[in-house]
Amino acid sequence: MHLEVDFIFNTKYKINDCGLYKAWIKKCACHYGLSSCRLVYSFMNDNSLLELNQKHLSHDAYTDIITFCSSEGKNVIADIAISTERAGENAHKYNVLFENEILRLMAHGLLHCVGFKDKNKVDKRRMTAEENKLIKMFHVEQKARLDV
Repeated sequence: MHLEVDFIFNTKYKINDCGLYKAWIKKCACHYGLSSCRLVYSFMNDNSLLELNQKHLSHDAYTDIITFCSSEGKNVIADIAISTERAGENAHKYNVLFENEILRLMAHGLLHCVGFKDKNKVDKRRMTAEENKLIKMFHVEQKARLDV
């Protein structure tokens, strides 16, 4: 499984251990049987994501994530833009840790690339269940590193 992951930080938010996140993303990609995966995660503010939403999707609304994905079979290439401001508000609204909300959004983008949708209630429930599985995988990976 070939994996390339880049992180772009256009806000004060930074991932402390990029290697840990890359290992988790690789585990997720393998879980879905991907052959190769090239992901760029960009962490942005609300206004930057709004501009992307208006320009590329003709939506005039704030959003927490936009995924631009081109997949050919088991090969995924994606640019995933995440609003850290929306992540913070969602974390507060749903009473979860900010870091878990970031994980949820990162997983959400990848899940869109492997075929998960979220346009109706049934699809949203499936998406949320998968996000929860992937977040759990992250914490298992993190715990394994700490136990070494």
